[in-house]
Amino acid sequence: MFEPLNTEEAWTPYLGLLEDLKARLESKPWFLDGWKAQCRYVSAGNRVIFLLTKERWCDEAIYFKARLTNADLRKGLVRVGLHVETSISRHGINRITFDRALLDGIGEQIQSWNGYVLKPLHYQKPFHIWIPFTKASLVSALETEFVRIQQFDSAIDQAILASKA
Repeated sequence: MFEPLNTEEAWTPYLGLLEDLKARLESKPWFLDGWKAQCRYVSAGNRVIFLLTKERWCDEAIYFKARLTNADLRKGLVRVGLHVETSISRHGINRITFDRALLDGIGEQIQSWNGYVLKPLHYQKPFHIWIPFTKASLVSALETEFVRIQQFDSAIDQAILASKA
């Protein structure tokens, strides 16, 4: 029977796994090119999250994210995707234009990857995948996906330039 995790302390083992993921990604040669990784417990929603971003991406308002909730643990599925939390007033970025430019450039490639979902009309989360996992496989499963999607860094840079208001 599944026992929900209801406190930050209860989430500590999963936060530890995300710290392991962070260390693995930080050891990759590409990470030295301005990447930043962070993981933390979020009391609102009672979950742990992992973010991979670059500071130049609108002060980290554009990032790849994985989050784990009790529902995710129960299902054995974790979602990994791109999040776009820019605003015209703060960042000078039009999200609709950004998503169009990004998906015009990489949408076909993403669609060719088994399990990935494009959401061209969801301007905060243009693509994602649900990855099956167990506690033992979580770090390697997430590492595989973050290594795969980090290759879109230059496409994101280009979409940012194309979407400046």
